[in-house]
Amino acid sequence: MGVIRITVNSFLFAIKLTLGLLNNSVSVIADGFNNLGDCASSLVTTIDFHLSGKTTDEKHPHGYGRMEYISGFVVAMLIIVTAISVGKSSIVRILHPEQPTLTAWLFFAQVSHI
Repeated sequence: MGVIRITVNSFLFAIKLTLGLLNNSVSVIADGFNNLGDCASSLVTTIDFHLSGKTTDEKHPHGYGRMEYISGFVVAMLIIVTAISVGKSSIVRILHPEQPTLTAWLFFAQVSHI
Protein backbone atom coordinates (compact mmCIF):
# COMPACT_ATOMS: atom_id res chain seq x y z
CA MET A 1 0.00 0.00 0.00
CA GLY A 2 2.85 2.40 0.80
CA VAL A 3 4.39 1.86 -2.63
CA ILE A 4 1.11 2.85 -4.30
CA ARG A 5 0.91 6.06 -2.24
CA ILE A 6 4.53 6.89 -3.02
CA THR A 7 4.01 6.32 -6.75
CA VAL A 8 0.77 8.30 -7.01
CA ASN A 9 2.07 11.23 -4.96
CA SER A 10 5.30 11.33 -6.97
CA PHE A 11 3.27 11.44 -10.17
CA LEU A 12 1.01 14.21 -8.82
CA PHE A 13 4.07 16.17 -7.65
CA ALA A 14 5.65 16.02 -11.09
CA ILE A 15 2.46 17.10 -12.86
CA LYS A 16 1.62 19.93 -10.46
CA LEU A 17 5.18 21.24 -10.31
CA THR A 18 5.41 21.29 -14.11
CA LEU A 19 2.03 22.99 -14.52
CA GLY A 20 2.76 25.46 -11.73
CA LEU A 21 6.08 26.47 -13.26
CA LEU A 22 4.63 26.73 -16.77
CA ASN A 23 1.71 28.86 -15.57
CA ASN A 24 3.50 31.01 -12.94
CA SER A 25 1.26 29.73 -10.12
CA VAL A 26 2.72 29.56 -6.62
CA SER A 27 -0.41 27.85 -5.31
CA VAL A 28 -0.09 24.97 -7.77
CA ILE A 29 3.64 24.65 -7.03
CA ALA A 30 2.82 24.61 -3.30
CA ASP A 31 0.18 21.95 -3.90
CA GLY A 32 2.78 19.91 -5.78
CA PHE A 33 5.17 20.17 -2.86
CA ASN A 34 2.32 19.09 -0.60
CA ASN A 35 2.15 15.92 -2.69
CA LEU A 36 5.92 15.56 -2.39
CA GLY A 37 5.56 15.85 1.39
CA ASP A 38 2.87 13.17 1.32
CA CYS A 39 5.22 11.00 -0.75
CA ALA A 40 8.05 11.49 1.73
CA SER A 41 5.72 10.80 4.66
CA SER A 42 4.58 7.58 3.03
CA LEU A 43 8.18 6.56 2.41
CA VAL A 44 9.21 7.29 6.01
CA THR A 45 6.13 5.49 7.35
CA THR A 46 6.78 2.45 5.16
CA ILE A 47 10.37 2.27 6.39
CA ASP A 48 9.16 2.81 9.97
CA PHE A 49 6.72 -0.10 9.76
CA HIS A 50 9.47 -2.31 8.41
CA LEU A 51 11.99 -1.34 11.11
CA SER A 52 9.60 -1.29 14.08
CA GLY A 53 8.51 -4.83 13.28
CA LYS A 54 12.03 -6.21 13.68
CA THR A 55 12.79 -8.40 16.66
CA THR A 56 15.34 -7.64 19.34
CA ASP A 57 19.05 -8.11 18.73
CA GLU A 58 22.35 -7.43 20.51
CA LYS A 59 22.44 -3.75 19.51
CA HIS A 60 18.78 -3.16 20.37
CA PRO A 61 17.80 -5.41 23.29
CA HIS A 62 14.45 -3.62 23.71
CA GLY A 63 13.54 -3.87 20.03
CA TYR A 64 12.80 -1.24 17.42
CA GLY A 65 9.34 -0.20 18.60
CA ARG A 66 10.32 3.42 19.22
CA MET A 67 11.08 4.06 15.56
CA GLU A 68 7.73 5.84 15.22
CA TYR A 69 9.12 8.76 17.24
CA ILE A 70 12.03 9.15 14.86
CA SER A 71 9.84 8.82 11.78
CA GLY A 72 7.36 11.35 13.20
CA PHE A 73 10.21 13.79 13.76
CA VAL A 74 11.49 13.29 10.21
CA VAL A 75 8.02 13.88 8.74
CA ALA A 76 7.58 17.01 10.90
CA MET A 77 10.92 18.40 9.70
CA LEU A 78 9.96 17.75 6.07
CA ILE A 79 6.69 19.63 6.56
CA ILE A 80 8.45 22.56 8.25
CA VAL A 81 11.08 22.84 5.49
CA THR A 82 8.38 22.72 2.82
CA ALA A 83 6.30 25.36 4.62
CA ILE A 84 9.28 27.71 4.93
CA SER A 85 10.17 27.26 1.27
CA VAL A 86 6.62 27.88 0.03
CA GLY A 87 6.24 30.83 2.43
CA LYS A 88 9.42 32.39 1.07
CA SER A 89 8.22 31.95 -2.52
CA SER A 90 4.86 33.48 -1.62
CA ILE A 91 6.47 36.54 -0.05
CA VAL A 92 8.68 37.02 -3.10
CA ARG A 93 5.61 36.80 -5.36
CA ILE A 94 3.74 39.32 -3.20
CA LEU A 95 6.64 41.78 -3.48
CA HIS A 96 7.18 41.09 -7.19
CA PRO A 97 3.83 39.91 -8.60
CA GLU A 98 3.56 38.01 -11.84
CA GLN A 99 0.37 37.33 -13.75
CA PRO A 100 -0.63 33.66 -13.54
CA THR A 101 -2.40 32.07 -16.47
CA LEU A 102 -5.25 29.63 -16.12
CA THR A 103 -5.22 26.74 -18.55
CA ALA A 104 -7.38 23.66 -18.73
CA TRP A 105 -4.46 21.54 -17.48
CA LEU A 106 -3.92 23.82 -14.50
CA PHE A 107 -7.61 23.72 -13.66
CA PHE A 108 -7.63 19.92 -13.91
CA ALA A 109 -4.57 19.67 -11.62
CA GLN A 110 -6.34 21.69 -8.95
CA VAL A 111 -9.66 19.86 -9.01
CA SER A 112 -8.26 16.36 -9.56
CA HIS A 113 -7.95 15.59 -5.86
CA ILE A 114 -11.32 16.94 -4.69
